[in-house]
Amino acid sequence: PPDMRSPPRGCRFHPRCERKLEICSKDEPPIFELNGRKVSCWLYAEKEGSA
Repeated sequence: PPDMRSPPRGCRFHPRCERKLEICSKDEPPIFELNGRKVSCWLYAEKEGSA
């Protein structure tokens, strides 16, 4: 499990994510709206607001 006293830079899940992108290790993702739900993942940045 990750050490929450010293979280990784960028997205906190990137060290264990199989679909991580380069940006995941650099920047924490903002919250995106997707199909009426909120997600905080760079994978969904381009799909924001999709139906």
